Amino acid sequence: MKQFYALLVIAISLFVAGCAEGTQDTQETEEVFPHTEINEQFVYEPFTYPEEWDVITIHKDVDLRYQDGDNPENHRYAEVPYRYTITFGEEAGTNETTTEEIDEYNNQQHIQGESNRQVYYHDYEKRYATLTMSRNGFIHILKDLDEAEQIEISGFEAYLAKQDNQYLGNFYFDDTYYDLQIYEDADVQSKEAAITLFEMLVGQG
Repeated sequence: MKQFYALLVIAISLFVAGCAEGTQDTQETEEVFPHTEINEQFVYEPFTYPEEWDVITIHKDVDLRYQDGDNPENHRYAEVPYRYTITFGEEAGTNETTTEEIDEYNNQQHIQGESNRQVYYHDYEKRYATLTMSRNGFIHILKDLDEAEQIEISGFEAYLAKQDNQYLGNFYFDDTYYDLQIYEDADVQSKEAAITLFEMLVGQG
């Protein structure tokens, strides 16, 4: 009996240690770019991406909560975005887009009652993939397409479709809708490679 309790204590200790390590890995991921640009109240699975890729753009979309027709500067928007869109690629050697230009774009969007905001932008040479994470549904619904194939990611339903030289993906997990578009520049040569990339980018790899 003593041996049984000793083994039970060891098993529980290993389980707790494993959970703590997983939590620490998640916390470390959330503390690096681009995760630092995502509102901490926005629910998503912290993702990874190939080391040779760069983040080239980040957009967010916010709901208009109050519209002031006389003074559009007083429009009010939700603090927590309902959608983030992140594009990966190869950075250009220099970035000619300034923070002032981004601020001006966002200011005009605010005044005009538009939802989209530019969070980050770097000039680029190539685009590899775009990941969209949304609380409001998919951007492109794939399941009804003839070329769409139902697959599993971590035991959950997902869809993958190949169109021309691009792959498209849909995945729903924990109340968040993930759209993925993998471009030709990513040079993904097989469905298996596309699925592996898909898993990484939705935090299931």
